[in-house]
Amino acid sequence: MEVPKPQIPTFLPTKVEPQMATTGQRFGNLILDGFAIWILQAIFIGLLHSAASEIGFGWVWFNLLTPAVYYIVMETTFGKTFGKYVTKTKVLKADGSELDFGTVVVRTIIRFIPFDALSFFFYGARPAGWHDQWSKTKVVEDK
Repeated sequence: MEVPKPQIPTFLPTKVEPQMATTGQRFGNLILDGFAIWILQAIFIGLLHSAASEIGFGWVWFNLLTPAVYYIVMETTFGKTFGKYVTKTKVLKADGSELDFGTVVVRTIIRFIPFDALSFFFYGARPAGWHDQWSKTKVVEDK
């Protein structure tokens, strides 16, 4: 009589979808990133004030470029900003893949639409702002 071999269950590991960031985390990102941008602007004003005055570089452009450069550099390089490091969140494409440069640029341009910064408040406990929806990205918890 032959002894049956034990059956070892086989399974493929399932991919666990990360949780969407909460409204509180998103609000924290907004405040902390605003503070980080303000600090960068203060540093650049100190360094570039005389040079900017001499070449006629307008302060309006300065105030637009600083946040744009901040978001593009941080999200392209790290997938997160200073605020997202603190709140333990990160940005991914809607399909869960990592961001690419073009997606980050689109996401950043959309941020300049009036009230976009507050648009995540309109979508419930696990929000997505306009810059998330229109660029096909999502902010998720990063454990």
